[in-house]
Amino acid sequence: AHCVGKASTRLPTARYTVAHAPGWGTSEVLRNRVAAWLRGYQPAVIACNTGLHDIGRARAADWQRAVAPERYERNLDALIGIFRTAAASARLLWLTTTPIIRARMDATEGYRHYRRDEADVAAYNDIANAVMERNRVEVLDLHGAVKCAGTERLIGPDGVHFTEDGSRLLGSLIGWRVIGEHLRTVEEE
Repeated sequence: AHCVGKASTRLPTARYTVAHAPGWGTSEVLRNRVAAWLRGYQPAVIACNTGLHDIGRARAADWQRAVAPERYERNLDALIGIFRTAAASARLLWLTTTPIIRARMDATEGYRHYRRDEADVAAYNDIANAVMERNRVEVLDLHGAVKCAGTERLIGPDGVHFTEDGSRLLGSLIGWRVIGEHLRTVEEE
């Protein structure tokens, strides 16, 4: 992965509607709910990520992943189909799953019966990248950007969520790709 510098281009003032479906969890849940959620929207851009909950391993499930790799791949293919049907003109952007720090998770009381592994993050990102390449969906490598900028500094004490600096980095990268590139495309038309 290569590091991305700060964007110096100033974006024109524009109006955007941001629709967010929080707390959906796995690709399975997203796949089953996204078509209904998209009703009534005509998005120009859909930026999507799922994977972190898919790789979750719970003690109650004998530490098996929440969604098996083969099922994750099928869910992503189905999601792309749903997006292309429900929002045919939308530009699709896949966001890779960001790194985790297992040692920090293990030290956190809230993660005693639940875990994630960085090896699973990498494996599921590989699956997602293959699906996106096959379906010609552009990818924003947040995982690589975080690693390049300093995982230890950007991931918070629970090993999963971001520090202020980490959130700022992700916001800048996503904002630039979603809004900046969309504006350049609109201006070219």
